[in-house]
Amino acid sequence: MSATPESVPMFPRPDQILLPLADDVRLDDLPPALVEYVVHLAYIHWLLFHVPLLVRRGGAAVFPGAPQDADANSLDLSLLHLEDVEQLLFLHVVHYSAPAHKCAVFDRRARVEPGFVLLQWHG
Repeated sequence: MSATPESVPMFPRPDQILLPLADDVRLDDLPPALVEYVVHLAYIHWLLFHVPLLVRRGGAAVFPGAPQDADANSLDLSLLHLEDVEQLLFLHVVHYSAPAHKCAVFDRRARVEPGFVLLQWHG
């Protein structure tokens, strides 16, 4: 039995599963390797939870001595829309996969502005 175009499930386009939280959030100035990784995370997120992954661009450099342009290599992922157990599941995926993509992960969910996880690319 071969798959026909009608029987193949349609996956949404990346711009339908990776959404900015505000109009001023832009992904085009990020390193392509970081964008590719976040798109992969967005597809995993969509498959697990059937909702888009939300991005809030920004976040200060976390490592001491990080270059001044560290913000250009980082972004925040919002997890506010997920239940606690769902957040933990997705965080396991992110923590597991981040080192292979030259990313550091910083859980900022308990900060003054809660619900975000910072991804910082160090490629």
